[in-house]
Amino acid sequence: MKRWLARLAFAFLAVGFVLAYEGWLDVARRGAPASDPTPMAKFILAAVCVAIGLAGIHHRHRGGD
Repeated sequence: MKRWLARLAFAFLAVGFVLAYEGWLDVARRGAPASDPTPMAKFILAAVCVAIGLAGIHHRHRGGD
């Protein structure tokens, strides 16, 4: 499992940044109403993806194993 996490670390980071950008577009440019949960869901998923990506980078660059 850790091996796949390390292999897919960059992909998780890329998806996280794209989701954050899409959430920002929803709020800033498209004027999403406050009752729309989509931008917040995108921000939460972006945070989860970035956290998984950072964990993958940690496992990839961990020494000693």
